[in-house]
Amino acid sequence: RRKVDQRHRSMVVATGKLSMNAELLTIGDHVFKIDEISDMAQVGASRVVFSADGAHYELRSVAPYYCGRTYRTIYQLLKKTR
Repeated sequence: RRKVDQRHRSMVVATGKLSMNAELLTIGDHVFKIDEISDMAQVGASRVVFSADGAHYELRSVAPYYCGRTYRTIYQLLKKTR
């Protein structure tokens, strides 16, 4: 997971397993509550960007067949039910 700061610089802030459930998005040992994520979008086939707590983040995968669309779709469905 990369964080993009106000100067549009990006830095790695977490690495590890990516998982999502009805309450949490987890990247390695970093956890976001779904309710704290204000928006999420897919950029290309393998990147997802999202905003949380006033910061912007980008999810990238080393796996060539990572499907960011799955996480974005789940996020959108969860937001509709709240």
